Amino acid sequence: MAEHLELLAEMPAVARMSTQERLKHAQKRRTQQLKKWAQFEKEAHGKKARAEKRKKTSSKEKRVLFPESIKLLEAASRNDVEEVRQFLQRGISPNLYNEDGLTALHQCCIDDFGDVVALLLEAGADVNACDSELWTPLHAAATCGHLHLVELLIKHGANLLAVNTDGNMPYDLCEDDVTLDYIETAMADQGITQEKIEEARAATEHSMVEDIRKLLQAGADLNTPLDHSATLLHIASANGYLEAAELLLEHKASMSAKDNDGWEPLHAAACWGQIHLVELLVAHGADLNGKSVLDETPLGERLEGAKMKRGAREGGGRGWWRWMERGGDGGSPDFQSLQILQGALSCFVWQAPPQPSSAFRGPCSHPDCQSHLVLKPLKGPSSPPRMIFDGKAPLSIRGSAQALPSPTSFLYLHACFSKPAG
Repeated sequence: MAEHLELLAEMPAVARMSTQERLKHAQKRRTQQLKKWAQFEKEAHGKKARAEKRKKTSSKEKRVLFPESIKLLEAASRNDVEEVRQFLQRGISPNLYNEDGLTALHQCCIDDFGDVVALLLEAGADVNACDSELWTPLHAAATCGHLHLVELLIKHGANLLAVNTDGNMPYDLCEDDVTLDYIETAMADQGITQEKIEEARAATEHSMVEDIRKLLQAGADLNTPLDHSATLLHIASANGYLEAAELLLEHKASMSAKDNDGWEPLHAAACWGQIHLVELLVAHGADLNGKSVLDETPLGERLEGAKMKRGAREGGGRGWWRWMERGGDGGSPDFQSLQILQGALSCFVWQAPPQPSSAFRGPCSHPDCQSHLVLKPLKGPSSPPRMIFDGKAPLSIRGSAQALPSPTSFLYLHACFSKPAG
């Protein structure tokens, strides 16, 4: 196709041509035009074909490939027995789990998919596999009241004394009477006594105490911040580990250490309703008015109707814990009680007793004492963070605020005051 400037340049010559010559010239230009257009279309088609080829190749390269754990869990969640069987026959482990530690066996025990549960157990699935909250498949089946699955799991060796991060065993979570009766009968058949139950519940605290002793022998700093800058005393306070906390305080563990949210150990003990830890920390001089980065005090932020949010999981779901954000009804009785307590604390001078907890057993004997304060019941989260140990060093702590409806926790603070300041 002729260029625009070329056409302009030949216009004077065309003007001098006869009619016949102009016709021939026009036909020549049209032939050139059609030839150019055909060449253009050919090149455009080639470019389009190459682009399509690149697109198809790129699509293959960018195709989403899900990990085997996701494929197995997805098939199990659809109760697709045949697809699960195919995965297992291909050698895929039945113990694969997602970022929350949830296995296919956990999921099927929740959804009551008995055929898939039986298939997974036959393939060697770990009947005592724990998710990130230390829930076993038996916890899940018992909570949901799936009796036939509970029977199957127990026959395959499910641990009746497994303790999750809430401190609950399967029988603690079971609300179905028939299922609960079966679990309790199985516990009796295995010779499980109340003493063994209490030993199992206390095992984590005992492990923590042993690890603290090892750290002391090694000369380690007990105030070393762990993940989220929490210290060992934060953990003991949140969980109500009295023996561990006493050992830490005996060796001068800091009560003013703050985590990333500005929480001191007393914040943790108050939040999780750990009565004895509140007493112990206050007896050792913990600051009742210590403020977090959000200006939370240990007592002023414990409101009825608290809205709990799970902390962000770090490191692919393997973060230890984040403390909870709270909010509530400013007109509630609990709020008013706490406001009264806050006012009392601002008007009196705190007298720390010489011995831990000695001033907290009944009415105060101080002649000038005018206060014997008791906090009203406060609704709290279902469980504090928990620390898991491997016998050498603390590994992680995790909390659960969504697994079950929150139990009501009672925080009684018997406070001894001197005369009003000033």
